[in-house]
Amino acid sequence: MELDGSISYISPSVEKVRGVTPEEAIRQTLDEILTPTSQKVVLEYFERLHAATQSGLQAERFRGDLEYWRKDGSTFWTEVIAFPLTRSDGSVIQILGMTRDISQRKQAETDLKEREERLNLAMSASALSFWDWDIRAD
Repeated sequence: MELDGSISYISPSVEKVRGVTPEEAIRQTLDEILTPTSQKVVLEYFERLHAATQSGLQAERFRGDLEYWRKDGSTFWTEVIAFPLTRSDGSVIQILGMTRDISQRKQAETDLKEREERLNLAMSASALSFWDWDIRAD
């Protein structure tokens, strides 16, 4: 990604995960790429990056989970790792990033949270509790 927000390269794998060609993806706006919550996360990163470079500090890397739009309007989650490519004086040339689809992990986390909530509700309603006993350690 260039400093003006334009994208200079997108892997052909974007078609598999988002349903758009690399040529289509390069022309998309942030609104067409990321959900509003994820857009906010990215814009906050850019603000921190800009502030750091203006202050002469080292530009920070980004690692986080972002929710992307697919061409069909559905969304999916990715783990994103991005790091600024800098000149010897520390000024940022562009931002390089990699994404990995983590939709299955996010779904498993959601399922686990729902099960925990149901278990807690059932335990509370029944006035029961549970405990663990490590037989070997007594």
